[in-house]
Parts: sequence; structure tokens; C-alpha cells
Amino acid sequence: MKIAASKAGSSFTALAATFLFGSLGLSALGAPMPQALPASGAERLQLVESIAVPVGYGALQIYAKLKNQPFASNVAFSNQWIRSQLAAYDKAPTDYQSDLREMIDGTKAEGGLGMRQWLTDPKNVSWWDPTMRSVLGDAGYARVVSLNGAFPPGSREFQLVYGGTRLYDPATNSMMLNADKFPSVDQSAKAYKSGTPAFKDFVRFGGRVEDQMFRFYSAYAAGKVDQSKVKAFNRAYGLAGGCALSLTEPESVIKSTRYANAVNYMSNALTKLGFPLAS
Repeated sequence: MKIAASKAGSSFTALAATFLFGSLGLSALGAPMPQALPASGAERLQLVESIAVPVGYGALQIYAKLKNQPFASNVAFSNQWIRSQLAAYDKAPTDYQSDLREMIDGTKAEGGLGMRQWLTDPKNVSWWDPTMRSVLGDAGYARVVSLNGAFPPGSREFQLVYGGTRLYDPATNSMMLNADKFPSVDQSAKAYKSGTPAFKDFVRFGGRVEDQMFRFYSAYAAGKVDQSKVKAFNRAYGLAGGCALSLTEPESVIKSTRYANAVNYMSNALTKLGFPLAS
């Protein structure tokens, strides 16, 4: 969810596009993908596992640029990413659109906004970005939008990590991806305990998990992460879902509960990989 770009950030649009489409070579990060992805959630996770670098690794380089930019410029960067994703979706093949319909246009099952409404919903326009900034600070906000920006518009990486039907069943503590069920972490292992997440508390915890992710990326860049850990990280990210890690849902209790579980799941996975929550 985003606010509309301000005039102060409009001059940054061209630079944002350069980050997204050129200088990082992001479309080359993932392993080659088939023209149509399999319906099975388990098979999709296998595809994510096969990506040779950590999913979202480009965020590290994007963040190195954005952390020194004004807040308004980073809002413009994020808005350009959203518009580019929408443009790519509207021109994409049917299988791509079907796979990302819940992400782009919203879901009746869970409620809440789809990406198409992030720049037009009046309430969202008025408060989401400033709220994120007030909780995480300018650097934390830059980190969130860098994570999104690591997924090129129309890419298979975006489809794999943001697409599909994703649900969470609290009764069985199960995560679902395209009807395939996967066990979540035990309730006792969840660092974030809220049953009905308060958005600011959720964002604050999500910022700590993003810190875990960026420490993992930095360790990979330094040659300190082997391929088995990359595979485990990618599987966790593929199951948690990119939107949950972007901290984007304050409205729907059903969806925000799924997001809180997903962020806990990612945090637990990173702790097992040797990157625990910072105290």
C-alpha cells in the first residue's frame, strides 16, 4: 500500500526506473522459469529453491542507494515500482494475470486492498507511508521499499513470490499455497504473539525481521553463506510471500493474521540459519 508520489519526489522517477530495469540486472537473478508455472504449491516452492541466489538479494544494492535519499524520493521510487508492476500485469499473458489476480486486484476471501488500489484508496493514500516512516524511520522505510524493488515488474520471480493463492489456517497453524498445506512454526516459537495484530506493532516486528534478512544478504555478499542456506532461505521466502514481508495490510484481520504468521515463519527460518532477531 502506498501514497501517491509527491512533487518533491517526481524528479526521482527516472532514477527509480534505472534501478528497477537497468543497473542491477535484476531479471537475471533467478533461474530460468517455464512459460506457465505449475499449479502445485509444492512444485512452486521447488522452483523458488532452485534460484541460485537469495530471493530478493537485489534489495541490498537498492538499499545502498535509497538509504541516503530523501523520504519523498523513496516514496516516488516505490510508486514507480507499483505502477510498473500494474502496467506489466495488464499486458501479461493470461496465466500470469490469473496467478497474480489476488495480489493485484484484491481477494474476496480475505478482504483488504489489492495493489491496484494502493495509489488510489483515499485512506491508504493519506497515511500508510507516513505511518511506516514514523515506526521504522527513514532508513527502515527505505529498506521496505528496497525489498519490493528487488522484484522486477512482470518477472517470474515476482510471480513466484507474490503470486498464487495464499491462506493461513489458525486452527491447524497451517500455511496454504495454491491449496497445498505446509506446517507453520509452533506457536511457542513465534516471537510475535499477537492474535489480532496491531498494525504499528506488526510493522515494528517486521522491521526487525527485515534486519535479519539484510544481515543474511550481507553475509551472502561476503561469501559466508553456502548454497544449502540459500535454498532454505528461498523456500521460506517463497512460502511466506513477498507482500507479507512488505508489511502492507492494516485493514483485513484475516489477511493481517496471515501476514503476522508469515513474518514469524520467516524470522524463525532465519534464526535457524544463524541470523537471529537482534535484541
